[in-house]
Amino acid sequence: MNSSVVKAAYLVCGQPQILLAPENSAGWKSLRNSYELVREDLEAKGVERILYLSTQWLSVLGWTFQADPKPKWFLVDPNWHDLGTVHYEFRVDSEFAKLHADEVKKAGLHTMTVNYEGFPIDMGTVVAQKLLNPSNSYEAAMISCNMYAEKQESVLVGEATLRALESSGRPTAVVLVSNLSNRFHIHEIDHARDCFSSRKDDEWNQKILELLAEGRLEDVAQVARDFASEANGDMGFKGIWWLNALLGETNSHKGKVFDYQPVWGAGGALVGIYPTQKNTIRKPVALIPSTGNEVDQAPFQEDDTV
Repeated sequence: MNSSVVKAAYLVCGQPQILLAPENSAGWKSLRNSYELVREDLEAKGVERILYLSTQWLSVLGWTFQADPKPKWFLVDPNWHDLGTVHYEFRVDSEFAKLHADEVKKAGLHTMTVNYEGFPIDMGTVVAQKLLNPSNSYEAAMISCNMYAEKQESVLVGEATLRALESSGRPTAVVLVSNLSNRFHIHEIDHARDCFSSRKDDEWNQKILELLAEGRLEDVAQVARDFASEANGDMGFKGIWWLNALLGETNSHKGKVFDYQPVWGAGGALVGIYPTQKNTIRKPVALIPSTGNEVDQAPFQEDDTV
């Protein structure tokens, strides 16, 4: 069986400066303007849903899925309180959350859906949603970033995500909310003079963007560990393993870099990745406990709903 449900994928920066204070920096303003181009690009794909994985929504015990059909709350960024409060109200595909969680559970991983008033959606997802889907034209789906998952587990989840998307049958855009380099300035800065905190980080970021512009997602996934080590990749840049598995672990894509700017020293980019062939859907295979010195461990089996 081949997948045709994923119409496009995007790597986007979800820092609050882009949403709340774009006028303070030329780079932040550029990213804000480029978000409009990404939104127009997404609208042309004819999707009905946007699926987000954000490195700012961290989970510890397995993988969490937003199942509240209408989450409504307010949010202050934990690092930049001075930027103010963001109020949000989204439209979530709660049925897909259950389907998604079930597919990940079949891979032998612990899953949990959340559905209660006031559960905090992370700033990265909120920024992306407000700029890509400001009128709630599309239903949203959200999966957490397991902070302890290594490559093997992330790949299994990506494959499970693809199965869930294909089973649901609805055309979807997939959005990975993640910085490239994630080395912030550790002191107050003049916003107008924001720059990359490390020249080496900037060089590595540009190498990654060159590959993505050519659609070489598999190659990026292969060098993710080196990139994370050298440029302090956001959450080890592990989100790229999930995205690559979801899109078929291939370099057969088209790519487009919409923008690349520093955000408080970190690498913020907006990139489109477009599949050019149908992705083969793999049958679920449960994670096998490690017998050596690998990081991945045998997962929990039960499923919970909060």
